[in-house]
Amino acid sequence: MMSESIRFNFPAPVIDDSVDRLRKEVRAFLQEEIRNGGFQPVTDCWCSGIDPEFSRKLGQRGWLGVTWPKQYGGRELSALHRYAITEELLVAGAPVHAHWIADRQSGPLILATGTEQMKRTLLPRIAAGECFVALGLSEPESGSDLASVRTRAHRVEGGWEITGTKLWSSGAQICQYMTVLARTSERDDKKRHEGLTQFLVPLDSPGVSVRGIRDMSGVEHFNESHFEHVFVPEDSVLGEVGAGWKQITSELALERSGPERLLSTFVVLEKAFQHAAATMNGHQAAMMGGMVARIRALRAMSLGVAALLEQGHYPEVEASLVKDLGTRFEQDIIERLREFWPIQLKQSFGDELHYLLADSLLRQPSFTLHAGVAHLVVPVSDQGVVRIATFAADKVEIDYRESLAGESRAQVQLSEAVPLELSSAVEGMNEHGLMQFCALVRACQIAGAMEKMNELTVAYVKERHQFGRALGKFQAIQHKIADIAGESALANASVEQAVRELSQHPQPFSGSEDTFLSVATAKVVASAAAGTVSRLAHQCHGAMGFSYEYPLQQYSRRIWSWREEYGSEFYWSERIGLAVADELKQSAAGQNGGRVWEIISR
Repeated sequence: MMSESIRFNFPAPVIDDSVDRLRKEVRAFLQEEIRNGGFQPVTDCWCSGIDPEFSRKLGQRGWLGVTWPKQYGGRELSALHRYAITEELLVAGAPVHAHWIADRQSGPLILATGTEQMKRTLLPRIAAGECFVALGLSEPESGSDLASVRTRAHRVEGGWEITGTKLWSSGAQICQYMTVLARTSERDDKKRHEGLTQFLVPLDSPGVSVRGIRDMSGVEHFNESHFEHVFVPEDSVLGEVGAGWKQITSELALERSGPERLLSTFVVLEKAFQHAAATMNGHQAAMMGGMVARIRALRAMSLGVAALLEQGHYPEVEASLVKDLGTRFEQDIIERLREFWPIQLKQSFGDELHYLLADSLLRQPSFTLHAGVAHLVVPVSDQGVVRIATFAADKVEIDYRESLAGESRAQVQLSEAVPLELSSAVEGMNEHGLMQFCALVRACQIAGAMEKMNELTVAYVKERHQFGRALGKFQAIQHKIADIAGESALANASVEQAVRELSQHPQPFSGSEDTFLSVATAKVVASAAAGTVSRLAHQCHGAMGFSYEYPLQQYSRRIWSWREEYGSEFYWSERIGLAVADELKQSAAGQNGGRVWEIISR
């Protein structure tokens, strides 16, 4: 039994006027850049926005390496000055990834552990936005368990020879250097964290190869970096030989604590407020106001970590807490905004809010056109009944688009087009029944996809080992697997119930009240479960799940798209609520109707 509660330390920083002046200066510059077309705001800009020229502009203004000594290209400003710059870049969605790692942690690492030659030659170039550094930590068989890295470095005449592979080295394709964690002595299972050393490796060295890895949006910013007998001189060692583990744990406080852990999707919220301000209703205001309040609270925690860093502390625990709460909230922003702005298509077609929402899921939308067709066959509503119409494709307007999964989603404008052929009425189906039919099909597809995601995740956590045992042995992972299975089972139950009830109905897609509740329930439950299952499955898979080479992302992108089509869970939930309320009103007026439980239990 714990004898005392857990307490964290997030001191309120003292912010002087010079920090506010710098913030206003950075903000004015970014607004001017956007006005002049210097960049288009994107979400997750510190990972996906790569523009070396923009990084050089920041360097020219003295906004990189600001806390470093002047003799090494810095300005000797405080951590809070850097924090203000970082916040403004993130909320603007600026393309900062090129310099991000070097400015945030590789530069401070060199400053603390590098040779004097490194400091004098590399730090001024990093501060000028002319030198970029990638991280060489994770490996194909190591993931987050950095103590199990297999990359080896052994002594040779004049230095070291490095052999191994690093994974997820984001941005390495434009970097000049990589900080590489390698094992420099035999591994002792009782002292797994010993015998690790960090090296600064030029990426143009003989034996280095960098291969891009496509993420689930098709963009290659992740990389696999291979080192085959790569020679580095003795002075490439960062810090002491064998002290690598202590150094990287100090780095993690810098990596985990910054505002990028809570502001990666803020640009979407900003745009949503601008979009809704004139017509915002009470429900929207409450939901979006709640997000503003949570951001303020998370920001207070993040500023507290910045204050601790300024005081010379390394608050690993507090930084990890900020990262956990912040990254979960970033995902929550998009899930909440979906209620008002469904995310169906990859393309934005001039709608900046939709572009940013889709970008938050897939990093960056792509714009792809498909080849044309000769004839178009579509269902149409004719005086309340559904008919199948055939049109000549050159007589209608077809706007070729893609879903988030890359599936064709053409929008058709019939205008005054005359059909080549019009079928007789589809027996027993009207336009409301057609909507129900399509919604149930999507619910069935979502349920099937989640079953497959469940299978993939269970297999992955059995095969993948971290920290000396299978991922599935960890209690936190077991909880996630149980939640995935539970949500999938709930969706399956609702879908099976709807199919069963409709199969017994004489006219299942007539749009009647008898069939409405079953279909609406299936779509609500399946669509809502889609977000939970995909989030948990990706958490279990880590970065591997976002790789285009691994199948999980295919199912995620499909269910993200399908949950919006033919009515999201918000659409159908609202209609269930209105239908129940209407029946209760009729009951109160002495007409047909009953209690809520009677409606549920029919």
